[in-house]
Parts: sequence; C-alpha cells; structure tokens
Amino acid sequence: MALLAFSDRQFRLFFIGIFFAVQGIWMQRVTLAWIAWELTGSAGFVGIVAGLSMAPTLVAGPFFGVLADRMDIRTAAFFTNGAMILTLTLLALFLPFIAPVGVMLAALMIGVISSAHHPVRMSLAPRLVPYDLVASVVALSSVNFNTARLIAPVWAGVLLAVADPGWTLLAAAVLYLPM
Repeated sequence: MALLAFSDRQFRLFFIGIFFAVQGIWMQRVTLAWIAWELTGSAGFVGIVAGLSMAPTLVAGPFFGVLADRMDIRTAAFFTNGAMILTLTLLALFLPFIAPVGVMLAALMIGVISSAHHPVRMSLAPRLVPYDLVASVVALSSVNFNTARLIAPVWAGVLLAVADPGWTLLAAAVLYLPM
C-alpha cells in the first residue's frame, strides 16, 4: 500500500531527487557541528551553531510555508536547492579562512534557507500525485527522511575521517543537485 506512489512517474522522479537531497541535509548538519567543534573545542559553541541552523525555522518557517502555498512550487524548490548548493560550496571553499563567527553566520544562512526549503519539500510531493496516492507519498517521504537520518551521518563521518570537512560540505552540495 505504501509503495503505490511509485506508480506515478512524477513522484518517482521527485523521490530520486529528494532521496539524495535529504542525505545532503543530514550530511551538512553533521559537518557543520564537526567544524564548530574543530574550531573551538567547545560543546557550547556546537550547540549555538546547531541552534542558529534550526532557529530560523521557528521564526520564518510559517512565513515560508504560506509562501510555498502561493507560489510556483517547482521554482521555489529550484531556488532553495540552488541557494543551499551555493551556500555549502562557498563555505567549503572559504573553510580554511573561516573563524567561529563565520561558522555562526553560515549556520544562520543555512537555517534561513532550510526554513524556506522544508515547506517547499514537504508540499511538493503531494502536489505531484492524484489525491488517492497522497497517503503513500507521505509514508514514503517519512521513510526517506528517517532513513537518511541514519545513513547520511555515517557517510559524513567516513568523509570527515578521510578528508577535509570542506570535501564533506562539497559532497553534501552535490547531493542537492539531482533535486
């Protein structure tokens, strides 16, 4: 029953793209925390960075949710994914020169982009399928997000163990491309 949404071509294409993008979300979260720790050795700073990357959702999330309902959702998805790719790429490139305040600003920027991206991501899939497939879309989207929560931190950890965190950020940025 939950797999019925895969019968819809548009959803299959969306699911492939979002599968990778959600991996990117979790990889960048782990990597940002790693960078915060490596720069300062402070658990408190890691918490501040995590807070800055999540707090915009509390403030701007409802606003972006209303906008997602009123604009072309595909354009919004393209814009938010592009903004995240650009932000992660710039952070990766300038990582050798970044100070703790720069990590805080990057976390805040990622938080603002995420607060726009999440309502877009959550509302796009149900718009792609007939109403009778929406329950399947919701179930598959939930499985995808929670599976990524398990898998992506492992990949981020492996990359962080063998390469510079900038490469992990670039890998996260590349994971947004299929979307």
